[in-house]
Amino acid sequence: MRKTILVSLILSLLAGFVGPVHAQAKDEVRRSLDQARNLERLSKYEEALQIHMRLFAANPDNKQALDGIERDLLQLKRYDELKDILGERLQARPDDASVVEKLGMAEYKSGDEAKARQMWQTIIERNPDRQDSYMAVARQYLYNGLVDDAAVVYLAGRKRLGDANLFARELANLYSSQARYGEATAEYVLLLEDAKQYSYVESMIGRFKRTAESDNQVLQALRDAVGKNPDNAQLRRLLGGHCLRTEHPDEALEQFSRVEELEGTNGAALLDFGDWSNREGFPSTALKAYERLLELFPESPLGPKAYQGLGQSLEKMGLHQEAIAAFRILASRYARSREADYALFEIGKIYLHRLANPDSALDAFHGLTAGSGRQSRYASEAKSLIAECYFVKGDLVGAEQQYEQLRQETADTPELAQEAAFRVAEMRYFRGDFDGALQELETLTKGSPSGVFVNDALDLMVFIEEHRSFGDDALKAFAIASVLERQGKAGEAITAFQRLPTYYPQSLLGDDALLRIGGLYKIQGDFSRALEAYRSILSQYPDSDQGDEVQRRTGEIYEEDLQDIPKAIEAYEQMLSSYPKSLLFDPVRKRVRELQERLGPTG
Repeated sequence: MRKTILVSLILSLLAGFVGPVHAQAKDEVRRSLDQARNLERLSKYEEALQIHMRLFAANPDNKQALDGIERDLLQLKRYDELKDILGERLQARPDDASVVEKLGMAEYKSGDEAKARQMWQTIIERNPDRQDSYMAVARQYLYNGLVDDAAVVYLAGRKRLGDANLFARELANLYSSQARYGEATAEYVLLLEDAKQYSYVESMIGRFKRTAESDNQVLQALRDAVGKNPDNAQLRRLLGGHCLRTEHPDEALEQFSRVEELEGTNGAALLDFGDWSNREGFPSTALKAYERLLELFPESPLGPKAYQGLGQSLEKMGLHQEAIAAFRILASRYARSREADYALFEIGKIYLHRLANPDSALDAFHGLTAGSGRQSRYASEAKSLIAECYFVKGDLVGAEQQYEQLRQETADTPELAQEAAFRVAEMRYFRGDFDGALQELETLTKGSPSGVFVNDALDLMVFIEEHRSFGDDALKAFAIASVLERQGKAGEAITAFQRLPTYYPQSLLGDDALLRIGGLYKIQGDFSRALEAYRSILSQYPDSDQGDEVQRRTGEIYEEDLQDIPKAIEAYEQMLSSYPKSLLFDPVRKRVRELQERLGPTG
């Protein structure tokens, strides 16, 4: 009994001694490997090789050491030495496929491609029914840039192992790297056997380089896939999404209609598609999607959102009265929904900004602010637009009163209160009450020096103070013309601005008036007169501080409206050379470079 206890005690002591020693040795090996890695990062492969050789000699089973020897000798181009080491290793372990991989790599790097291929092929021949055999050989082909050979190996493994989906991810990535996007797509869709892979597949296909040819390759591959699996909703989603991105919106709608049938989403698939179509710039297709949803699911809880989308689509199509009708249905049929407040808000905006009907706009906005939507997210903005309605009607006093009321109501929301305060000052300026305007502007700038509207307030302050030097009459005339401009009365505003130099020849407002005239002509689509107004500024007011802005606007007309890129570049470059210290210099220079790249070397 005592002998047994003594033996156990000795064994315990030995175990306690060997354990720390073994752990210490492992830590030393790990530190040596890290040291070798750091040396490799510094391109000191000879020193790293010595460490790896020492570790391998101490423990031939140390795979990391052998991998390091391979890396270092390959970098040092000492292929024969590597082959000798690997050959000895293979003699000791003839079934070690990883050694055969490395030996094949050494043969390939030394210039004997045929022998390398032969060695790699033996990996498959020895274990033809193992998936990792094909992966190992394909990996070596890929390492050495033999992409087509890697594809052949993957396909051979797929055939041998009888799995039509095997290596789909690898083949898809391989084909993508070769810009064979149709074949890549055909492989990616095989991954949809697992429904959780949809987002990954959609993302990878979405990363393909977009050209007309690649888009057509993907389109055909997805059509083929849907043709083979017509009841696969995920395939139809992929095809529908690609059709929408490549401007085949009607086909996209048909695909998502079929998705709705297959998945039974109670209209959600059609709603999502309608919203997506609107974002992509296909409002007529979106309109069809919303109409189909409402037809198929008249009692769907998605009804409010569908009518909201319906109104948005009609508005984007320029069918303003039809949009109002859709929004009215939404506001009355779903009066308690959040979308109802949105509908009233949009009705008011359409009347105000599209149909120039401030009275009808007021009815809509008052319906929003006075009813159940008083606390809605649209209420404050609606009150601001109520003030704008008064302004458009010519009731500047009423507009100011509305803005003043809004300022008081939004005192706890600094940004909204600051905007309301600035609008109060604007109304006083428009009415010719320059002292009152300056008082409000000074209060705003001092009370909120970092506020959103401080720069606007400072600009207006400087403008008023600068142009009162010749009396208030010219500035009042300019303010009246500005009111007409803001009210959307372009013709009357142009006439009013044109009178300024004649009636007030000593005023410094001539260049400002011409700048406004040019902008109004541009809005009217009369680009030749807009350019003439801008040229007049440069010729009649050569010292104007508006010169850089004039040249920028000239360039924009040539670029965006007349599609004359060389002329646009000429105007922009004139701005750069004449106004090198302008705040517009950097963005204009960037724009010139972009346009020059668009023209190409022959431009």
